Amino acid sequence: MNSKQHKILEMFKRDILEHDGNGPRFMDRYEFKRWEVTESPDYGLVFLISDVGMKGDEGTLAEVFARSHRHIVIGPRGGVESLAGKKVHGYRKVLIWGYER
Repeated sequence: MNSKQHKILEMFKRDILEHDGNGPRFMDRYEFKRWEVTESPDYGLVFLISDVGMKGDEGTLAEVFARSHRHIVIGPRGGVESLAGKKVHGYRKVLIWGYER
């Protein structure tokens, strides 16, 4: 993983919680249920899988229906693409549209 990919990962870690938490005021109510980063040494790609849900939603219907799932690919030059939900390119589009429930 190079420095550009690492920087994009850190930005996603901050911005995904803020986006899914409906702004900075409510982002403390949400947490990452899954944050998985894998690297592809052959192609220099980084794959991010994240699930975000409300704190304490285990065993409720919110666990099934209210979590957002993202599968994101980060290229060696910092380009991002969503593999889950709407297939979009670009940081903001992936953040806003690149998830599925």
